[in-house]
Amino acid sequence: MEHLSTSSSGLHCGPEGCSIAAHRARKGQAAVAGGEKQIVIEMYSDFICPWCDLGAAELDDLKGKFSFELKHLGIELFPDTPDGGAALDQTPMGAHLPGALKKINAIRPSLGLKLPPVIPNTRNAILAEEAAVAGGKAHEYAQAVWDAIFKDGENVSTEEAIEKIFAKIGLNPDKVMERTRDAQALAKLREREQFARDHNRTDIPNFIVNGKYSLEGYVKASEWAELFERILKESAE
Repeated sequence: MEHLSTSSSGLHCGPEGCSIAAHRARKGQAAVAGGEKQIVIEMYSDFICPWCDLGAAELDDLKGKFSFELKHLGIELFPDTPDGGAALDQTPMGAHLPGALKKINAIRPSLGLKLPPVIPNTRNAILAEEAAVAGGKAHEYAQAVWDAIFKDGENVSTEEAIEKIFAKIGLNPDKVMERTRDAQALAKLREREQFARDHNRTDIPNFIVNGKYSLEGYVKASEWAELFERILKESAE
């Protein structure tokens, strides 16, 4: 697998918090990607990661120019966060999140991210995501959760909070509880997290493209475009 180091590879969130300075990303191994589209992107992310929000926004800029599929692979950076969330100064995010948000807003002012009053436990939000995927609204759901945390200051830890998001984007809120209380769904999440730890995928956002290319951290739209053009050129040869 080819690891691609971009100009901002080190801008990410990880188990120790969120970075604000770029550095060369480390190598990792790919998960296997597939699908009908010529370009399939697997994105390891957590809703508490603002760099993931920015990373998805950069890809959104290219939707009218390239055909690709983005698959969100949610992992909990901080699974020990209390079920109801935690105060900012009681989590590893506390020391780094303000600086990360300041840098992200400087890069993309239109996001307008704000410091949340509570760091939520994102387990329920991640578990419910598969129901949003099944409902055909994966993108809308992910963006709604990020907005709830970093724009509206909502604590998305609870099932009730996720149900409100489902209703807001036109999905059946009853589907939330089906996922959040599904033991198999939780086991699947824990397996994914173990895979991420074993293959150096916990610095997020972390991307695997077509099971061949690996990118870590913030990736600019222009850098994505270069990679997409390369992939299309290679597939045409």
